[in-house]
Amino acid sequence: MIRIVAAFLAAVLVTYLLAAAISTQLILHEVVSLGLPVPFSVRFDTTLQDLVGMAGMYLPIVAASLFIALPVSTLALRFVPVPRTLGYVIGGAAALWVLHIVMFAVFELHALPATRTFLGMAGQALAGAFGGLVFARLSRARKTQ
Repeated sequence: MIRIVAAFLAAVLVTYLLAAAISTQLILHEVVSLGLPVPFSVRFDTTLQDLVGMAGMYLPIVAASLFIALPVSTLALRFVPVPRTLGYVIGGAAALWVLHIVMFAVFELHALPATRTFLGMAGQALAGAFGGLVFARLSRARKTQ
């Protein structure tokens, strides 16, 4: 059980870090497209500020999404013949994709401005996919010798 909890926490952390960083970088890309320079130091500092600043709101939402999606993935893997890792990768990606669709449906706004575009949504799903991968790898039962 400790292995599952640790794997879940690692998956949440990886998903959150990637999702927040991707969101920040996509917004900064929009700034660059307006013709304004955004040096690496500004990208780095802004990303760190967003990681800290978004943690109070977005981190718990990511955790809740994965708290639903990963057990659903476990259940689905009992009935759908796909590799275990792929099942969790798909589950993690779906968790973040659905999260933003539901948030838009409920609040009628994009909680993360980057999710206004397909690329932004895909970036969030990619972050969820990496979280699912982390969960799959870390939650796997250890082979005994």
